[in-house]
Amino acid sequence: MRAALRSLVLAGAALLAGAPALAADAGTVSTKATRKTDKTDKTAAPAKKKASKKKKAAAAEAPAAHRRIGASPAYVVGDTDAHLINESGPPLEPFPTDSKAVKKAFAETRRDQIADAEKAARDERTPDRWRTVLFMLRGLPERTDPEACFWRVLSFYRLGEIQRARTLREGCDLPGKDSATLNGEDALAAGVPAMGTVAADDGFGTSPGTAGTGAPAAPKPAPPTAPYTGPGPQHR
Repeated sequence: MRAALRSLVLAGAALLAGAPALAADAGTVSTKATRKTDKTDKTAAPAKKKASKKKKAAAAEAPAAHRRIGASPAYVVGDTDAHLINESGPPLEPFPTDSKAVKKAFAETRRDQIADAEKAARDERTPDRWRTVLFMLRGLPERTDPEACFWRVLSFYRLGEIQRARTLREGCDLPGKDSATLNGEDALAAGVPAMGTVAADDGFGTSPGTAGTGAPAAPKPAPPTAPYTGPGPQHR
């Protein structure tokens, strides 16, 4: 009995003696864990900052997404009652309250273009003359503008595009004087002898410019670089 009590007392004393050591070991482990966590937080913070900067840079470099509108152009957009556009409706006019001023501005612009085209056609110093004339007449419809048609057809004749000039003339309503002038340009471009220049065969087979053939000499077409010296078109 006494021996059993003694062994219990000794065991309790041993436990009490080992408790501080266990506590010290637990404290050491917790201190190490805390230090490790602090180190992990310190190393993770710069990585997070770098990742956030990369995301911001990628978002800035990415192109902005365009919004697509799926509405058909045949419908009025923004109307509470969507309906098809009526093609028979009255056309929209710019500045309807001052239509006279608008017409005057368009007329002045047209006149400036015609004047610039004629100046380029007659100026000896104009480089690439006839293509410059065509450029000056851009936007002017030849079917409703006889002056623009005249200078366009003349330019094609001088550039050697005879068939194109003839096709263009078919759709123009030119005055008789302008048509006669362009007929002369057509003859020059095609190399056709002018009226009244055909020489009669004198029996010896000679005629001016064509020895031994009896045929008249064909006129030389005007060179593309030569300025225009003929009459201008009738003003509209």
